[in-house]
Amino acid sequence: WHWREMTSELEAGRHLTDQQVSLYLRDGYVVVKKHLSEKVVNGLIKSLKALEAKVPLKQSPFKSQVKGSAKPLIESAHQVVGFSAGPKAPIQQIGHNLHGLVPEFERLCYHDDVYAVARDLGVVKPAIVQSKVVCKPARHGWKVPIHSDEQYIYTDPLSGFGLWWALDRCTTQNGCLQVLPRSHTKYKMRTRFECDHNDLKTNFKPFSQTPTKTHKPQPSSNPTSEHASTPNHSPKPPSKLKHPSCRAQNKKNGAHVPGVGPRGGGEEL
Repeated sequence: WHWREMTSELEAGRHLTDQQVSLYLRDGYVVVKKHLSEKVVNGLIKSLKALEAKVPLKQSPFKSQVKGSAKPLIESAHQVVGFSAGPKAPIQQIGHNLHGLVPEFERLCYHDDVYAVARDLGVVKPAIVQSKVVCKPARHGWKVPIHSDEQYIYTDPLSGFGLWWALDRCTTQNGCLQVLPRSHTKYKMRTRFECDHNDLKTNFKPFSQTPTKTHKPQPSSNPTSEHASTPNHSPKPPSKLKHPSCRAQNKKNGAHVPGVGPRGGGEEL
């Protein structure tokens, strides 16, 4: 993927409390309330609507196991791409380099507060490796199966964590993020998502162990910092309510993303 290291003029200090850090270490996630102002949220939604009107529409990046079908996924490191279930289906996801291509999302991802959260969670030199908006159109939003983020953005050693911001009121009625608390210390990957740059397709490499599901509703504008090993999922919205969310994926300095080279794409995502 395409990334650059985060920098900040921030003086040494804390953004998270000791209790929040302890909750993250214990549960594998933490909710930081009232993180984005209404003005910032409205600006992001306005930018999202503009993107929806102009981005090229491609097939789901998770249905790219046929030779040549992963080309849009690879290209999304260098241009903003919209993904959907089909040619006439609503956009479900926009990415995967909003932090480098869209000014409003770049300002969010590289904000001093995000840098401070990363430092509080033990990241010495944080770097954003992926960013995207997950759209949940009414009755059309994808059901995201339970998974851990290390399955899709694998580093050696494991070092990543994700930040989720709900741009609309987010509840179990419109497909909110759901997690399995305290699972990050014992959950082992069942599959690992890999990209074959030679055949331009993706594969799921088998692992073992499938966790059970639970849920934790997240309210609007509160980011959820989530350990890469924490199983999480989001169901298809069962009602007429929509729900967009923005995600930034971070990694600790020193971790290696296998297969990443000058092309800007990772052979293993």
